[in-house]
Amino acid sequence: MLSYDVWCQYSIKLRKRFATWFPRLVHLIDRMRGAIPKMHIRNHISTCQFLYAFGLIPYSAEGWGELIESAWGEQNQNAGSTKEQNEGHRHDSLDDACGFHNWEKLYKLGVFHFR
Repeated sequence: MLSYDVWCQYSIKLRKRFATWFPRLVHLIDRMRGAIPKMHIRNHISTCQFLYAFGLIPYSAEGWGELIESAWGEQNQNAGSTKEQNEGHRHDSLDDACGFHNWEKLYKLGVFHFR
């Protein structure tokens, strides 16, 4: 299962792209299924919602597909303090922020799990 915000458009020329860039892998396209993540599907037309919604594709109803975007809200809070930094300091600051965000998730998982 592949999840992409504009899967309805991207999948149209997927076989052609694979034939150009990954010719040995074209046969895998027939085994791929795609969906549009739950947060983005609401902005698509009805046809896309019926064809590519996680909740309507067999064996994928519990898929989310947008976990990577969950940290962006945390990252945006660091933008003001890192925009003036040089590349090395900015990388270190964002790395620390990501590490802290991951530690918080891990800690909260333990608190939630062992209630």
